[in-house]
Amino acid sequence: MLIKITNYCSMGCNHCMENSTVQGMHMERSVFSESLEFTARAEHLAYKMGAPRLVLLSGGECTEHPDFLWFVEQTKIAGFVPLVITNGNWLKDEKRKLEIMSTDSMFQVTNDTRFYPEKIEEIRHKQISFVGSLSHLLPLGRARGKDGKIRLALQDSGINSKLSPTSFNLRSLTKSMFSFEKAIATLRIRAASGLSGHCSPSIREDGIVVAGETRFCYEIGSIKDDLETITQKIISMKSCNRCGLEDNLSAMHRNAISI
Repeated sequence: MLIKITNYCSMGCNHCMENSTVQGMHMERSVFSESLEFTARAEHLAYKMGAPRLVLLSGGECTEHPDFLWFVEQTKIAGFVPLVITNGNWLKDEKRKLEIMSTDSMFQVTNDTRFYPEKIEEIRHKQISFVGSLSHLLPLGRARGKDGKIRLALQDSGINSKLSPTSFNLRSLTKSMFSFEKAIATLRIRAASGLSGHCSPSIREDGIVVAGETRFCYEIGSIKDDLETITQKIISMKSCNRCGLEDNLSAMHRNAISI
């Protein structure tokens, strides 16, 4: 599961589709604990089928959450492996670097200098993988822009919009299997095989579960809901298209998600 523990970021990254700012909202400890419980319920079948017990922690910039270290520790206590998606700014502070690296988490550092204010030098470490060049973004948040200027600037920089919604597979699988849990299991097994499937669905900092990888995606429930309730909410979904990407689907794919 992808858990967005904050909508806060001090760097002002100008591409951010999540609209993260220094006024962003932090997830509370109680909500995080419930998010881990929800993850255990939603992914029980996936783990039983052999999918890795991986939890993605993201934001905003999740390492700037005041309870970040506690969140990582709780993730591990619950039996999950944390993968932290981060801008890597903390790597420049030796004390903070040692503190964060000591959690024995895995880190994906995204730092494309076309959109991030400061260059983070790559380091070779078994816990860290670098994404130095973005190739695709969802056209949401700042990456959409009311006047389209940011979207066009992204395209001029070689950044393309994704051709289909990240929620598509979750929606089509749930509708065909009549089970949110079975759909999640299929996605995770695909991901374990090297295909996409880690980022759908995700949990926002307020405990709302959304169909795709960004907080702007269609709301399919909350961490307090049972899995059958979420199954029915996905099955009853019609057109969402707030990302505009349903327009790229073929008639067959549109039929698969009932639009």
